[in-house]
Amino acid sequence: MSELRQAIDKQNAEFEKHFAANDMEALKKLYTDDCRLMPHGKDTQIGSQSIPEIFGEVIKAGGTSLSLVADEVGPLGPVGTGDMVFERGHYKFSKPDGSAFAVGKHVVIWKKTSEGYKLYIDIFNDN
Repeated sequence: MSELRQAIDKQNAEFEKHFAANDMEALKKLYTDDCRLMPHGKDTQIGSQSIPEIFGEVIKAGGTSLSLVADEVGPLGPVGTGDMVFERGHYKFSKPDGSAFAVGKHVVIWKKTSEGYKLYIDIFNDN
C-alpha cells in the first residue's frame, strides 16, 4: 500500500471515529479552514464552520456511524509533490441497529498541510 493511501486511510478512520462520537469540533479539524463541502441536495458550503450543521443533520436523522472506503487514491498536480491528493470512494451511514441509513459515493481533494492531509474539497451524494 502506498504512503498516500495509508495517509488517507488514516484520516478516514479518524473521520469515522469522530462522526460516531458526534465530535463536530474534531471533525472540523480534519478539514482546511477554507474547505468546500458539496453535499447531496445542498448548495456548496465554504468553510469548516459548516461541518456541524451538515453532519449534525445526519446524526439528528438517525445516522450514528459511518464507513468510508477509498476505492482510488492518487496525486494531483506535478508528480511527486504530494501537495494535493484525490480520493474516489463510497460511504455508508448506519443506524444504531447497523442497518444502512444512507449509501453513496464521494470524491475528495486532500490538501497537504503542516498537520498532515486535510479535506479541502468534499463532494458526496447518495446513490
